[in-house]
Amino acid sequence: MNILFSPIGNTDPIANDLDGAMLHICRHYPIDHVVMYMSKDILEHHRTDNRYVDSLERLGALLGRDITYEIIDRPELENVQVFDGFIKDFGAMLTDIHAAHPDAKVYLNVSSGTPAMKSALQILAAYREYNYIPIQVAGPGYRQNRKPFDINTAFDDNLDNLPESPNRCSVSTNLDLLSETKKRMISALIDKYDYSGAYTITKDMPDINGRFCHLLKAADLRSKFELDAARKEFAAADYDKELYSNYAEYLLILWLKNEKNEIADFLRAITPLTGELIKSALLVCCGFDINDYAENTDRGLKWSLTKVRAAANSGNSLAKKALCLLKNQDGRTVYPLTMKKVFASLSQDEELKKIFDHLIDVEETRNPIAHTLKSINRAEMHETGIGSVNSILNDIFSACLKTRFIQIQKGFTNTTFRKYFFEDYIKLNKDLKKLLE
Repeated sequence: MNILFSPIGNTDPIANDLDGAMLHICRHYPIDHVVMYMSKDILEHHRTDNRYVDSLERLGALLGRDITYEIIDRPELENVQVFDGFIKDFGAMLTDIHAAHPDAKVYLNVSSGTPAMKSALQILAAYREYNYIPIQVAGPGYRQNRKPFDINTAFDDNLDNLPESPNRCSVSTNLDLLSETKKRMISALIDKYDYSGAYTITKDMPDINGRFCHLLKAADLRSKFELDAARKEFAAADYDKELYSNYAEYLLILWLKNEKNEIADFLRAITPLTGELIKSALLVCCGFDINDYAENTDRGLKWSLTKVRAAANSGNSLAKKALCLLKNQDGRTVYPLTMKKVFASLSQDEELKKIFDHLIDVEETRNPIAHTLKSINRAEMHETGIGSVNSILNDIFSACLKTRFIQIQKGFTNTTFRKYFFEDYIKLNKDLKKLLE
């Protein structure tokens, strides 16, 4: 079944000896049923001379088709310029049409009625999940020198009844409107660093920039710490981007969690990097290699007092100091707290000691959050006394510099490179949005 939903306007059913849009669509498309939407003024014309139904019936007889109809009357509708009401009203009626005729092909007349009516139908056609067919009809100046409507002569004088009369209908694709709106949605999601959500929308946009899709996929993979796959997508996008070390990239993911206001996840995610930082600081600053004093097991790295004693007996001064610190740690997991105590005993770097004290305090705050059904916001985090997220990020960044997880690029100072480093995803977002345009 083919159904036409049609607001009725001042040029319907016939004007200046030519079809109005409703009649012209029925002439050139196999319409079986017409739903006519009438405002107060249009309804008065209908009640006066039945012009819309009469013309439709005459057209059906001329074409040898039975075209049925129903009338949606809105006698109270006078503010026909108000857009919002039509979105709701038309949407409800179209839902009813689909409920009553689930297999019907539904055409929409987007050329009759007021501009508000036409716009509402175009938007519904673009964004609803149903496969509407919006039809627009070109008309050569209906409003110029309009003749009074005469029900007895209008159809007979209609030039569109002539065999050589052209078809002025065309399908409105809505592609520009839909594409522009989807781009706005993608842009908003990029601003929120929701690359997965943005990428999902692009799958329904076959005409979107190919480089943009690769770059967006690269950003999504990078934010998920899938760095090898991200590098391939950056290359496919022909985007000159050399990723940092795994530790630096992980720090940027922590920065993302802060930007996305995922405070609990931020605190939970700190632990692995804290442990790696202290481990590296012991090696870089003290020459203390954890692997010389611990065993890799199927349950993680464990302290080995046997290894510590052997190293101490061989005259290793570090091992002798470690022997006192680790005498109760044999077979225990190598946790950041214990490594911090070793570092505090062996190192002279007071700045790093303070940083690690801070990060261990963060760890103690993080533990109940990690093991209970609990969240935390910025205000609650401030009450714990561990400082702000930014202070934690800055401490980790400083520790990354000292442990050589991050190398300052030429032409930068510590301060300027810190700003440049933490704006990496901001720059990536700007480049994404340029390609999107």
